[in-house]
Amino acid sequence: MASSKSFIHKYMLPEVTKDTIYRVTFPVFKLNSDEIQYFKGITSCQGKVVDDINLPGENLGQRRVHIDKELRYRLDYCATDYITMLQANYRHFIDTKGKTFSYKKTKACKIKSYKIVSIKNADYFSLLQVRGLSKVFEIHRPPPAGYSWASVIFLGDFPWQILEFSEEKLPDKKRLI
Repeated sequence: MASSKSFIHKYMLPEVTKDTIYRVTFPVFKLNSDEIQYFKGITSCQGKVVDDINLPGENLGQRRVHIDKELRYRLDYCATDYITMLQANYRHFIDTKGKTFSYKKTKACKIKSYKIVSIKNADYFSLLQVRGLSKVFEIHRPPPAGYSWASVIFLGDFPWQILEFSEEKLPDKKRLI
């Protein structure tokens, strides 16, 4: 009779890119390995349980509450949106629905630094205007005190998102996203 270990499935993580990121439900959590195992609804990494879809709960967090602490895989980094995921510089993640994936950077983009002109705080976000661009950027939180420059990611010639803030103007660069 075959042991239960022979029924454990190892798959390569499905790849997600900027063009397919819509398939992911944020927040996402870093996995330290791409050797993810799936067995009867249980997702494990490095011998610990990441998720168990057999447990009650509609999302990863609600299910993980029911996993014994000694058996539970530690999720030590949470990216709440696409930009924080890019800033993390990790490749392997699990989303809040329990879907594991590997993020592959495929698109080279220009990043330029602009002086912040104004920040208007709203209830759950802030609107940021930079000198030289007509686009107003919606950000989750204002930059720290003293940070008066914003690095903007360009998709082609279109200013897309704020990547980071700085105290001084940073040199233009290219980066894969």
